Amino acid sequence: MAVAATLFFSLIPVAESYKARIDGEHSSITFELGSTWHTIYGTANEYSGEIVFDDPLSPTEVTGKIEIKADSLATGLDMRDEKLRSHSLDVKTYPLITYTITQYRAGEMLGELMIKNVTKLVPLKLTSVKKGGHIEHTAIAHIDWSDYNVKDPSIFIATVDKKVTIKVTVRLASD
Repeated sequence: MAVAATLFFSLIPVAESYKARIDGEHSSITFELGSTWHTIYGTANEYSGEIVFDDPLSPTEVTGKIEIKADSLATGLDMRDEKLRSHSLDVKTYPLITYTITQYRAGEMLGELMIKNVTKLVPLKLTSVKKGGHIEHTAIAHIDWSDYNVKDPSIFIATVDKKVTIKVTVRLASD
């Protein structure tokens, strides 16, 4: 009987997780915030990460971590970018911005966002779409930069809003 039970349970498929790294060539991390005159758009140019899904198209469990090199954030205006990196983010002291996924539930990831050694729980709304031979995941979050001891990045009379929208679009490459 024990042999029959062992044989039966060995035939039941075991769910495998899908472990993947972020494919930097086909992914993006962007941010936007309002200012006195217009919306400021920015991008992270250097980042890496690994995400583990139980099912990459319809996940029920997700874990992972994304690291952004803080000195790679750019908005396209050198004076503003220099102030952002040196004054606001102090990238020499705090070189990384990280997001560690702690839980997943029905289209939303919850994770710990760390900026300047300040960590807050931040939800990301997640959508996953199959495109050709790959799956593209897009996550959006809204944060207040002042919650992370980030100094005001405004320049001259062009003040910026405290609310920032972060959008992470990733194509994952299996290892």
